[in-house]
Amino acid sequence: MIVQSVQEFSKYFIWNARGYLLPLTLAIPAAMVAISLVGYVYKNFSLIQKKLGEAKEFLVSSFTQKKGESDSEFRKRVVKNIFIGAACTTLFAGMVSACVVCPIMLLPSYLAIPSAVSGICLLGDALVNGKSYYKSLQEKVQSAKEWANDAFYPRAGESSKEASRRIAKNIALTVLGVVIIGGTIAAAAYGLYSLIHYALSQTVSAWDAYNLLPFQTPVVVFLEYAIVGVLHGVLAVKNWLQGNKAAAAFHFGNLVMSFAFPIYYLLDATPSAPMRIHHSFIGLSLALLPFKTLKAMGTTIMLDSALSFFSSLRGYDTNTRYGSKFELYDFMNFFLEHMSSYVSALAAMCGAEYAIDRILPKKEESEAIGSPNEKTKVNPAASGKKKTGVSSLPHLRIVGRPTQTAAIEKNDLYTKERSARSHRSERSVKSVSAAPYRRSTLSQ
Repeated sequence: MIVQSVQEFSKYFIWNARGYLLPLTLAIPAAMVAISLVGYVYKNFSLIQKKLGEAKEFLVSSFTQKKGESDSEFRKRVVKNIFIGAACTTLFAGMVSACVVCPIMLLPSYLAIPSAVSGICLLGDALVNGKSYYKSLQEKVQSAKEWANDAFYPRAGESSKEASRRIAKNIALTVLGVVIIGGTIAAAAYGLYSLIHYALSQTVSAWDAYNLLPFQTPVVVFLEYAIVGVLHGVLAVKNWLQGNKAAAAFHFGNLVMSFAFPIYYLLDATPSAPMRIHHSFIGLSLALLPFKTLKAMGTTIMLDSALSFFSSLRGYDTNTRYGSKFELYDFMNFFLEHMSSYVSALAAMCGAEYAIDRILPKKEESEAIGSPNEKTKVNPAASGKKKTGVSSLPHLRIVGRPTQTAAIEKNDLYTKERSARSHRSERSVKSVSAAPYRRSTLSQ
């Protein structure tokens, strides 16, 4: 009785609940973002007040003349700030209006308008800050030259055998990296070419889109799910080491499902319905993205696909002149029927998430500034290390875990290398290769 009830629920649930799916699947991620924001403001209210005061000072200073600033420089700066503010406001208003009021028939228009505004903003930014960008590019080129000289040339005091071994290792790693990057670009280009070629040469419905993917054998399909599962495993371990157990559990659950789905599809496959990618792959892939909105949508799609474990056929019964007929219907049917609403709402919510993340101070900064516990700060005198300009950054004050301590030591080493590199930038290539404390990134 219970098994039959579960099967009936899984079979007809999406069709019976279709009137509630759109507001429900969009309200859940919106509520998650809102609750997270309210909780953050409640825990860091004093810091929020401080940041609001800084924002007010920034706005006032942007439109008031500074001491020692000429009238012409002041006018140029005000015009620049007005242009940037107007462009950002127009872009934001265009995206909001597009996501809220524009139907799918206006899709080209409400994509073109924000794109044009973004292009103008980028052009203006390049004109205003072109010199600084060029200087930054020169510094990166110089840094790349220094790295190459150190990685592929002998060091002072290094024996020829050690140098040959290290240089050979760096060359092998470099070639491997080039092959991996080149192979990835080639595979992406081939996939894009195949998609465009087949999509333009024949009419393909959304339900036959998986036919556009090349080499979809059972082994390849299993590997595709396995790759997504491995990525979830990496994120699970990373979040666990950082102390975020909720995120670690989320990605671990997706890791398990990444292997459960292909195993089920393999067992359920028939000659007429071979093993292939289902919409569970879309849900698992969306759960990898760093937006709560897309994680919630990916989880919804994944759970809907998991209903096939209980009932392989899901949809509704319809009466025709030839008798009763069962029509397939799941969440992806509903998503495609309301795709314009979903895409617009998800884009707006992801934009809001990104804006909130950029505006609010980071967790490390709030702990470093507002925490009354002095033990969480690194004491340069107690640690025996010299105080540098970078060691005062907030993210270096948090200690207590081996991974964080290692990050502090790594940043100290990075600071020393940057300082040494700035002194050596004026020397010749010979003096660069003779520096004994410069280590190759590849050989590590």
